Amino acid sequence: MTLDDLDLAKALRDLADRVPDDPTLLASVHLRHRRHQRRRRALGASALVATVAAGVVGAESLTRSGRQITPAAGGVANLPACPPPPVNQPAAPSAPLKSGQTFTGGGMIVAVGPSTITVDDAGGPLSGKVTLTVTPDTKLFRASPQPNVANAPTTIDQLGVGDKVKFTAAHLSATANTLLDLEAGPATDAAHAGAKQATPDQAPTPAPVGSSFKAEGTVTAYSPGSLTVKVARGNLIGTVTFTIHCAPALPVLGDIVDVGGTRTGTDTYDAPVVALATP
Repeated sequence: MTLDDLDLAKALRDLADRVPDDPTLLASVHLRHRRHQRRRRALGASALVATVAAGVVGAESLTRSGRQITPAAGGVANLPACPPPPVNQPAAPSAPLKSGQTFTGGGMIVAVGPSTITVDDAGGPLSGKVTLTVTPDTKLFRASPQPNVANAPTTIDQLGVGDKVKFTAAHLSATANTLLDLEAGPATDAAHAGAKQATPDQAPTPAPVGSSFKAEGTVTAYSPGSLTVKVARGNLIGTVTFTIHCAPALPVLGDIVDVGGTRTGTDTYDAPVVALATP
């Protein structure tokens, strides 16, 4: 039995106790009860509509204000992409050299004479084989295999075929160029023909903890935020795992990369600089 049924029964008992039998009175009681139920249903429906409307208005307000409820995101934030290798743009054609004009170049020594060095020039305005005349004022240097070590002065007889060099020279004519200065790469174990035996390369001293490093090598393992490289050049040795701040283009295994950063611990290396080496 519901609350409405109890109210009706009570009203009928009260009516029966107070008034004589009259059919119209009973009909009046039923009419009043139906009106009461209609009012209650109307009030309930109005309250429901108001509640729904308030929810819609609140959602629209959040949307207009730019606030949205989204699930919490977990996991590691996406890393930015590592820079791609630089693209070698073809050099623009240069104007012919004038007599007395200074120029730079670089390449491999293909011949050494008593006072001349011939270089297969690949990095200067004179392509092909360039003969450079060595004078008493020419400065010759040999690069050290050790990082952060100054170049050492050398002599023409310490240079040989196969040395990689870069130079500055003065152009005199189509066949004559005076060498101003030249820097040769680190000496190799093999002796050049006619040159003195070079001192064997020494292994680089690894960067101490807290110092900066720069290395180049082949990638042997990769995971997001971590790169393992077999180092071939730089002031690190062996196979080193770096903490990286970017995501290289995959697949990266076997690629040659340049890595730079700070050695933060005995076996920890923070490398904000990672780039694929130039092909």
